[in-house]
Amino acid sequence: MFYDKLYSENALNMRKSPIRELLRTADINKLISFAGGYPNPATFPIEDLKDIMRDVMDNEGTSVLQYAASEGNIKLRKILAERYTKEGLDITYENIIITTSSQQAIDLTTKVLINPGDIVLCGLPSYLGALQSFWSYQADIVGVRDFSDMEKVIKDVIAKGKKPKFIYTVPDFPESVGRDIIIKTA
Repeated sequence: MFYDKLYSENALNMRKSPIRELLRTADINKLISFAGGYPNPATFPIEDLKDIMRDVMDNEGTSVLQYAASEGNIKLRKILAERYTKEGLDITYENIIITTSSQQAIDLTTKVLINPGDIVLCGLPSYLGALQSFWSYQADIVGVRDFSDMEKVIKDVIAKGKKPKFIYTVPDFPESVGRDIIIKTA
């Protein structure tokens, strides 16, 4: 077909979604998967979520079902700003964006910070969704297995005439499972 001549350079750079490929096999023979952020559904707090939804619907009514500011619910943003101010951060609700998922936050951050060819240092192993986002914006990814080697890795990158744009890592301590951290370097 002639469609390939119509695609943008960005579209031509796209790869298969590793997350989609993982989830495609997740239900096979009741497999318990520890890959791809696919939690055990038995751990979902269904009753708590029902209570929360009932409370939100009773108190917020139809306003929660309507479109809202793309930055997120202003009440929640103000609550978060107040909380972080008490923790010592100089922040207002205007500094906060509520995303629908960590993947959206990663994609927005990548869209704002990454130009084609920019270096992103990634802890290994890494979240496949983050890697997919970095690839889609044509970042050059440099994997770092041991963060005690970080200084050496940065020096190696700089020796090649580049400067890392930021470091992406997924903490490996149990209480952080499912939380991504993005650290921007100067």
